[in-house]
Amino acid sequence: MNYLPNSRSRGAQSGVTLIELMIAMIVGLFLSAGVIQIFITNNQTYRITDNVSRLQENGRFALDNLGKTIRSAGFKGNTESSPSSDFPAVAYAAPNPAVTFAANQLISGTDGGVGGAGTLDPADDLFIRYRGSTLGSMADCIGTNVGQGTAFAGTEIVNRYYLANGSLTCHSSTNTTPQVLIDNIASMQILYGMTTDSTQYHDVRASCYLPASTTIGAGTDCTTLNFSQVVSLRIKLLLSTQDDNLTADGTAQSLNFDDDGLADTMVDKHLYRALTKTISLRNKIL
Repeated sequence: MNYLPNSRSRGAQSGVTLIELMIAMIVGLFLSAGVIQIFITNNQTYRITDNVSRLQENGRFALDNLGKTIRSAGFKGNTESSPSSDFPAVAYAAPNPAVTFAANQLISGTDGGVGGAGTLDPADDLFIRYRGSTLGSMADCIGTNVGQGTAFAGTEIVNRYYLANGSLTCHSSTNTTPQVLIDNIASMQILYGMTTDSTQYHDVRASCYLPASTTIGAGTDCTTLNFSQVVSLRIKLLLSTQDDNLTADGTAQSLNFDDDGLADTMVDKHLYRALTKTISLRNKIL
């Protein structure tokens, strides 16, 4: 008896070989790795963009807040209700640390010191004073209204700006509780623009910019600093991002922030940006 080949059985047994299966798996792994890499790259790009945006917004807010208060320095309030419009010599125990102002001195400050080679200089402190008024609204550096009503006419306000645990902090003589304004600030350096002409302040510009560590003296030249002859301030802020591991090459960022000719190497992988703003004491020069 003759039998016909069972072609249907041979067709049912055909399929993918082991080599073909391995090739398919390898191709799938490559595709999966590509998708994962794209996800990681997009996520890192988002983190960098988001952190840099927050950094820039923090810097803008910090400089605006400082600028508003600095431009208020020497404001004399409503002279009709406050005839004593001059600023006498006075010592304040608060905001801490204690600060002493000479007559008609509007600005004071302390130098944080000099850091070691390759490290940031410690942050400076800044003190600003002006008067409240019965006209309009005047506020201290944390936004407390201290400028409306006869009780505030001629009230002297002293604000202190400083860094505490990496945050720009404000302390006011009218509010004894320090208030954090902005986080993630690595350093604040202040230079005082002083005129060497002690007889003329209107429509003048700074002859030189000096740190608070300069010897305090008559201010007739740029070798000594006289706070009473300061007509502008130059504020330098070094801000950092909230998140770490953002640098492009995975190494700590290095930059010259202190203007001392030495590169300052950061101790982490945050992104850092330096912002500078020069602000005139308009109540001094106008």
